[in-house]
Amino acid sequence: ATRAPVAPPPARPAGRPIEPGMDLPLPDESAAELARTRLAELAVPGPGFGSLADVVAFAAGTQGRPDPAPWQSVLVLLMHGEYAGGAAAGALRGSGPLDILAADSGVPVRAVEAPAARPFEIEDSLTGPEVDSALAEGWQLAEDAADSGVDLLVIGAAGTGAETAAVAVTAALTGAEPVGLLDRVPAPGGRYDDAAWMTRCAAVRDGLHRTRSRPRGAHNLLAALGGGSISIVTGVLLGAAYRRTPVLLDGPVGTTAALTSRDLGGQARHWCLLADSGHPTVRHASGVLGLTPALNLRLGLGEGVGALAALPVLRGALGVSAALGAPPRRR
Repeated sequence: ATRAPVAPPPARPAGRPIEPGMDLPLPDESAAELARTRLAELAVPGPGFGSLADVVAFAAGTQGRPDPAPWQSVLVLLMHGEYAGGAAAGALRGSGPLDILAADSGVPVRAVEAPAARPFEIEDSLTGPEVDSALAEGWQLAEDAADSGVDLLVIGAAGTGAETAAVAVTAALTGAEPVGLLDRVPAPGGRYDDAAWMTRCAAVRDGLHRTRSRPRGAHNLLAALGGGSISIVTGVLLGAAYRRTPVLLDGPVGTTAALTSRDLGGQARHWCLLADSGHPTVRHASGVLGLTPALNLRLGLGEGVGALAALPVLRGALGVSAALGAPPRRR
């Protein structure tokens, strides 16, 4: 087993809204500290596990044991959600690198169709009921994964415009300047589309101006700016925390959802592990959340790719940690 036996939580009552102040579980901090102590006492040369010691401690806390096992059943939830208007300017479609890495790693990918978002520079991305439905769908995705034995979720995103929506929500929540959060827009032939980048900037500026007097709660921001993909992932993070299932993040949709989840269940971010931080929105949001990237790959191949690229290293760290701490075999 990859975790200590834990009594399954009661199912979330059907129809109960996902609202601020939800009481969710926290990882086992004592198990995490015991794991750190155990690593420090191993007879290994040099700095030992280095920054991967944090990964071992994270796994220990989420599994409730000081000798965490490598994740065995991993699932990628790949969000497909279209964003209209300037948010999608210059977007390139496709999830080829993620599909290739997932196939090589033997990790299944579940495509999730998010509701299409309206152009947030002129109107709300979603209605209130649409946000509630998306949050509930994300929660149920996490429940289904836990019921099927998944012990690690990976968040991916392939919809056009979701990255820009993440910038808008992160800027609204943290007060950061959007131009510092927007990554350059790649174009075919290894070039960059500066005109598309400026269109995205203008869309975020207008969306923030349009909603400047609106409350900054999670439901309001998801409806006004976040749209379907970020709303569903927010629900996934909440449901995963409820079912004590860790989530591996590496892109703007996932980290922005972690920001919005704080208003609904502040414990959710403690079940998130950041694999990589190549995007400026990820670097900013992770600083606010207190998440340190496990690796420094700085990939730009699409959300979820960095997590899958890091997965063998993270699994290896857990495997080596468990093997070094095991009692010697009798001959």
